[in-house]
Amino acid sequence: ASDDDFLLQSNRRLRGDFPTFLVKDEHAKHLVIKDVRFQEISERIINLPLDVKLVNIVRHPCAVIYSWLNSRKEFPLTADPLQEWYSGSCRKKNRHEYWGFNDWKKQTHKYLLLQAKHPSIVKVVHYDKMVIDPLFQIEEIFNFAGIQLNDSTRSFLTANRNKNDEKEYSVFKDKSVLSKWKNKLPKSIKDQIHQELEGTQLENFLVEFS
Repeated sequence: ASDDDFLLQSNRRLRGDFPTFLVKDEHAKHLVIKDVRFQEISERIINLPLDVKLVNIVRHPCAVIYSWLNSRKEFPLTADPLQEWYSGSCRKKNRHEYWGFNDWKKQTHKYLLLQAKHPSIVKVVHYDKMVIDPLFQIEEIFNFAGIQLNDSTRSFLTANRNKNDEKEYSVFKDKSVLSKWKNKLPKSIKDQIHQELEGTQLENFLVEFS
C-alpha cells in the first residue's frame, strides 16, 4: 500500500476526474497499473517469473485519432493535424511515447499476437464494448485476472454508466464517446484508416457499436 499522492492520483480525485471508493479491502492481494507508455516492455514482463496479467484495451482507431487531435493538453497547438495524425512524431519526446495511427496499428497487432501466444496472460478488450456494457466487460476482465468483483465496483459501474464529464482526463464518459468522431474527423483520415485496416486482422476494430 502507498500514500503517495501521485500513485493515488489524489489531485484528480479531488477534481472529480477519478472516483474515490470508501469501502476498501485492507488486505488486497492485487496491484493494478494503467499506463499508455512503455509498451516496449510488455514482452519482457510476460517472461518474468511473476503472476501477471496484461489487459490491452483497444478503441476504434478513428475515435483514438479524433480524441488525440482535439486534446488541448496532448496535441501540440502548433502542429498540423493532417500532417501528424499518422506518425504522431510531433508528440514523441522519447522512445516510450506512442502516438498516431501507425503506433495504434503496430501496438494492436502486437497484443493480438501476444494474446494468441499467451492466452492465459494477455487479453485484448474492445473499449467500445466496455462503454456499451461496462458491468459485463469488467466482470470478464476481473475473472481473467483472478479478481473478485465486489459490490463496491458493481455499484460504481451501475450508478455512473450514464454520467458524462467533458474534462479530458475524467473517467466518467457516456455512450457519446462512441460517435463524436463520426462527423468531425476529416474524411481523408477516416478513408485512409479504413483502407489500411479492411481485410486485415485489425478490421474487427472498425466495427461501430451504439
